[in-house]
Amino acid sequence: MTDERSAQAPGDPLPLSERLKLLLGQRAAREGTKPTSTYKLAAALEEQERRAGRWEPTPKKQEFVSAQYLGMLLRGEQDDPRRSILVALAEYFGCTLDDLAAPTRDQADLLERLRRVGLEDIGMRAARPLAGLGPQDRETLRRMLDAVERDQQ
Repeated sequence: MTDERSAQAPGDPLPLSERLKLLLGQRAAREGTKPTSTYKLAAALEEQERRAGRWEPTPKKQEFVSAQYLGMLLRGEQDDPRRSILVALAEYFGCTLDDLAAPTRDQADLLERLRRVGLEDIGMRAARPLAGLGPQDRETLRRMLDAVERDQQ
C-alpha cells in the first residue's frame, strides 16, 4: 500500500485529511497539548458556531458536525465537507479558507520545519507568500532552516 504523502510531488496540494492533521498538530504544539480528539473538536466547533450566531440546534439537526464525520475527514474517507464546516475549521485553526484549501506538501514541510525550530508564527504569516516563491527562493529558505536547525543542536 502506498503512503498518500510519499506518492505526492512537492507542488501537489495536500489532501484535506493531511491538511487537517497538520493543523491539529500545529495547534496542539502551540498550546502544549495533545492533538484534540474528534469529540472535543466537534464540541469546540459547535460552541464556536453558536457563539457566532451561525448555528443553532434544531429537532432534525442536534449537532453542528459529528465527531464521526470529523474522523472520516481526518482518515480521508470524506473529502468534500460543506462550506460551513470549512469556514468553522478555518476559524478554529486561525487560518483563512485559502490556507485551509490547498497548501502543498512542500509548503507543509517548510511550515513543519519552522515549527520545530520555534518559528511557526513566521511560517504562518508567510504561508501565503510561500505559494508564490520559486524553486530557488524555497531552496534558499531551506538552507536558512538547515543552518538554524544545526545551531540548535
